[in-house]
Amino acid sequence: MRRDWGLIRKIMTAIEEMPPGGVLRPDDLEAENPEIVSAHLVLLIEAGLVDGRCRQAGNAARCLAYRLTWDGHELLAGMRQRKVWNRVSGVIAERGLDLSYAAIKKVMLELI
Repeated sequence: MRRDWGLIRKIMTAIEEMPPGGVLRPDDLEAENPEIVSAHLVLLIEAGLVDGRCRQAGNAARCLAYRLTWDGHELLAGMRQRKVWNRVSGVIAERGLDLSYAAIKKVMLELI
């Protein structure tokens, strides 16, 4: 599975919009495959961007997300603004870098 930065942005936005004490389940995102949402939640939790937990359910993980971490809020702030996001992805492409979290974070800090 490849990371889908559009889906990541959608997941993180949904988590941010939850009321305090809320829980995001993979099937809460309309028009998205719950298994793919869970796979992305695993990555977000591992990266320390989302506070949540996962359990194995057969061949796939089933994840719940509780909140964004500080780093998650910082990343989403940059991703939310289309103008900033376009500049970040443009700089990354110019430099011939992969669209990785490390590259995104570095370029966002440079642009800010």
